Amino acid sequence: MPATPSAQSLASFIDHTKLTFAPGEDEEQAIKDLCQEAKTHGFAAVCVRPRHVKLCTELLTGTTVQVATVIGFPQTKVQKDDEDSNPTLGSTPTTEKVAEIQQTLADGATELDVVLNVGLFKSELTDPELSQTKAELEALHQAVGSVPIKLIIETTLLTPDQIRRITQLAAKTGMTMVKTCTGMVAGPAVQGAIVPDVLGIRAALSELEKFGTEPSKVQIKASGGIKTVEKAQHLIDAGASRIGTSSGVELVSNF
Repeated sequence: MPATPSAQSLASFIDHTKLTFAPGEDEEQAIKDLCQEAKTHGFAAVCVRPRHVKLCTELLTGTTVQVATVIGFPQTKVQKDDEDSNPTLGSTPTTEKVAEIQQTLADGATELDVVLNVGLFKSELTDPELSQTKAELEALHQAVGSVPIKLIIETTLLTPDQIRRITQLAAKTGMTMVKTCTGMVAGPAVQGAIVPDVLGIRAALSELEKFGTEPSKVQIKASGGIKTVEKAQHLIDAGASRIGTSSGVELVSNF
């Protein structure tokens, strides 16, 4: 388990994220600012929409900052109540996800955050093998080659047992990280990344290890609603090795 970071090392946990824009916001300038902040503070990565990968690659070549992008990611916020009854997150067809992966890799992406097809996963919970979900994850893993892939499972829509099952499938199909949330689910009860979910992911990985599987390389990314140093520290103490947040500068400045 990673140790609680010092003021100097907190930045190395952070994926500095810019996925939404205010009406009329200059996207190009916002992405340039994001990359400059990442270089200044030594963040692990920037995380951006596929359309911004080329620019980030140009700006960050020669630095240690990784260029992460999102695949099958919602364009706008969705409501938790709607997603609970009819999940749409990650429902982009596998072929389109693969094509998006191939394009972003060509543009220079060095990490990929891919959204789980939550509806598909939930529809086959009676299948011990989760066959269709497994097939998609295997196709995604094949498409990325050796590039790190983070599976966004959207914990806010899952039960603890569902978190356990999808975490273990992610490990078995070669995912590099299990990521908690997109940050795009809205609702009065939505908390985003929380410690119990990170602990549940950790426990699921540990359970696999007991039975001979080797999930030791699978890491955890906590993302969604992380706006304070205290919350970031609690999530890291729980086992997160990456923190996805749009508040990275505020976190390292207020340590």
